Amino acid sequence: MSALNILMLHGKTQSGALFYAKTRALEKHLSKICAPTRLAFHYPTAPHRLYLRDIPDVDPSLLQSDDDSDGMYTWWRKDEVTGEYKGIDETWKFLSDYMDKNGPFIGAIGFSQGAGLAAILASALEPGRQAQKPSNFAAAIASAHPPLRFAVAYCGFKAPNEEYRWLYEPRIQTPVLNVLGSLDTVVDEKLMKGLVDVCEGNRVLWHPGGHYVVVKKQWLDAVGVFVRDAVNGSGQADASSSQPEAEERVEDMDVPF
Repeated sequence: MSALNILMLHGKTQSGALFYAKTRALEKHLSKICAPTRLAFHYPTAPHRLYLRDIPDVDPSLLQSDDDSDGMYTWWRKDEVTGEYKGIDETWKFLSDYMDKNGPFIGAIGFSQGAGLAAILASALEPGRQAQKPSNFAAAIASAHPPLRFAVAYCGFKAPNEEYRWLYEPRIQTPVLNVLGSLDTVVDEKLMKGLVDVCEGNRVLWHPGGHYVVVKKQWLDAVGVFVRDAVNGSGQADASSSQPEAEERVEDMDVPF
């Protein structure tokens, strides 16, 4: 049987290659827990290059040239006055082409900005949301890609601008697991919890750390159960309702949900 494809969406200032390097433990664990089903992980790099001058409070001495981006990319640039996500139309078109070429995909896993993107991508592909798409979005997404089975959002957030309300209302029906750090000082807690609130089922997994993809076993196990349920199509994917062997059941783990 062909491998099932999972879209891996990096955070702002990262790249596909860097996200691949940072998620090797996650990828290995998911492949193991979902066996014998084979998974294929795809790591696209965002279409917008990011320069040091684009980063707030960067040390001026580092701004030597535009070549000093060190492989940094972003899915959009946020207008701090209007809240508009500049460049997101190009990102939708990029993802549409990427999914058409490499898909179909069964799910998306993202970190930070990529987590917010994974959630709204899952929402946008839901059949019940087609009629709500604004004209600029419909023009950017030409893909007839099927709905995703799941999304995992590490340190994700809800877009605050009213322009994107259609992606959150009604709530996202695709199973989304939000994995959040209780010590995260990068993403505003209100925006993180805002994403949880617009996802049906309010699935959230807390870890006692900061802004990163947590790779300790107990959290890998919890994410793995969620993904496995979605991959196998065993009803509603849920990080706390899986019914495998007792030692694998998330409700028996010492994990702060």
